[in-house]
Amino acid sequence: MSASLRAVIVTARLRLRAFTPGDLQSLLAYRSDPEVARYQSWSANYTEAEGRAFISAVSSATLGGSGTWVNVAAELRTTGELIGDVALRVEADRSAGEVGFTFASNRQRCGYAREAVAALCNFALEEARLPRLFARTDARNTRAVRLLEATGFHDTGALTRSLYKGEMCDELCFERFPLAR
Repeated sequence: MSASLRAVIVTARLRLRAFTPGDLQSLLAYRSDPEVARYQSWSANYTEAEGRAFISAVSSATLGGSGTWVNVAAELRTTGELIGDVALRVEADRSAGEVGFTFASNRQRCGYAREAVAALCNFALEEARLPRLFARTDARNTRAVRLLEATGFHDTGALTRSLYKGEMCDELCFERFPLAR
C-alpha cells in the first residue's frame, strides 16, 4: 500500500507541499549556492533548465510511492517563502525509504531542516508504513550528521570510501526504525 501526500504536511513553522512552477527562482537560488551544492549530487552551476525539469518531475510524483526520489517544498508558514526541500525515495520492494534534505544556507542552523526531516520521517513511517528509513551523508558534512542524529537516525557503522566530485570522501550510513506500535 502506498500512502500519498494528499495535502500539505504542516509543522509548527513549515508547510511541506508539492513544488509548483512559481518555486523556480527560489529553488535556483539555493541550489546554485556552492555551500549548499557541496554535498549534493548537483553542481553549483544549477541551471534554469535543470530547475524546470526538476519541478516538472517532482510536482506530480507521489510521496511514499516506490522507485524514484520525490522532493517536497519546505516553505515558511508565516510568509510562504520557499527555504528548502526534503525528499523520500522508497525501495521498489517497500523494504525501506531513503531520506534527503536541502536547505538554503541563510535558513540553515535555525531548526527548519530538523523540523522538516522529522515531519517527513513521521509521514514515511506512520502513513506510508515503511519498516525502516536510511540516509547517507559525507562524513565531512557534520551538520547533516547532527541533523540525522537529532531526528532519530543511528549511525550503522557502515562506511564507504569513494571519489565524489573529484575528492575522496567517506560516506556514513544511518538508519531509523518506527517506534513500537
